Amino acid sequence: MTLRATDILKAIQKLNPAEKHRLREYLIDALTASSSTGTVLQEISERKNKNGYHCPDCESEHIVRFGKYSTIVDGEEVKKQRYRCKAC
Repeated sequence: MTLRATDILKAIQKLNPAEKHRLREYLIDALTASSSTGTVLQEISERKNKNGYHCPDCESEHIVRFGKYSTIVDGEEVKKQRYRCKAC
């Protein structure tokens, strides 16, 4: 059985507030993860980490970006930022 958009909207209107909140959170997560917005937000958080980056070896905070690398996440290739410690 295929639901039409109007049927879906009517079903959403019948949900109680808690169910609407759960649906909203699910849709935000699902749409963010599958769109380029998620990639942009991840890039922003990597560029400006509120706690800052530190070297796991010497604990120095003198970290610079050092290229990107590719990895597979959920069957898709994802590019991630690589960092390097200036003190080591």
